[in-house]
Amino acid sequence: MQMSIPAGERARKIPLKPGYYWAKWRTAADGTVDGDELTPSDNWEIVQVVENDPDWEIHPAEEKALFVFVCGVGEAQWRDGFVWGDFIAPLDNGRGTSPTAQAVDGNAVKALREVRAQFDVEYHADGRVASVGHASDGLRKIVSALDAALSKAKANPGIK
Repeated sequence: MQMSIPAGERARKIPLKPGYYWAKWRTAADGTVDGDELTPSDNWEIVQVVENDPDWEIHPAEEKALFVFVCGVGEAQWRDGFVWGDFIAPLDNGRGTSPTAQAVDGNAVKALREVRAQFDVEYHADGRVASVGHASDGLRKIVSALDAALSKAKANPGIK
């Protein structure tokens, strides 16, 4: 069954905030498994746009401020690899903010500890996340973002 975007499939500017959007995946990011077979796609799909940079709100149009998850694809994608349709819904659906936004009020520390408890997180000697005991590169990037928030929290005693 193919899903298609409702009437008015005019391409929008790239998303400037996290959330769920209609999109056509045109170009896969470097290193995407089977990326050349999966793209270009003429099908409208619902994708998830999430924060990549903790300061994404300062420069949301910055090329790597946000990235995209495509269902069934382990690697994160960049926004310029899509034709954009309509915004569908926010990520939090009324349940709070995303992990990177939580860094502002210190909840990233708690979230990182929960992720570390559920997954086998391994680190490189320089402190970068090496693996998360899961095949998803996107999950590794989320843990990296949470790790960065934890480092920021340790540097700023006002954040717990």
